[in-house]
Amino acid sequence: MVLPPINLNLDAKTVGILCAVVLVSGSLLSIGYQLGNRDPQVVCKSYIKELGVATSQINSQELKTAQKVETAALECVSREKESCTRLVNDTVANLKRLRCKICDAESASSSAKRSRRSRKGAK
Repeated sequence: MVLPPINLNLDAKTVGILCAVVLVSGSLLSIGYQLGNRDPQVVCKSYIKELGVATSQINSQELKTAQKVETAALECVSREKESCTRLVNDTVANLKRLRCKICDAESASSSAKRSRRSRKGAK
């Protein structure tokens, strides 16, 4: 099997660009390998610091949120307690009024019965 001849018309400019691309790629690859051998704490020192700051900020925000939730819950409980106390007091007052009406009605009906009996006895 014979390969057909390849016609490459390369001028100096194209060869120069290809050499530059190969050199840049090789140097970037070399730098990457050199950095890969280093301790991650040395290479990523600033990122590790930022991570520590971000973690402390997250913890602080979680604490503030928990405090606000607790405060809101306590305010809600006190507000509901006042509302419930008002409702209980109103209900007690209504029950007292209802009992008084029942007692008045019973006393009126019992006095009416007595007066009927007394009238029957007088006849």
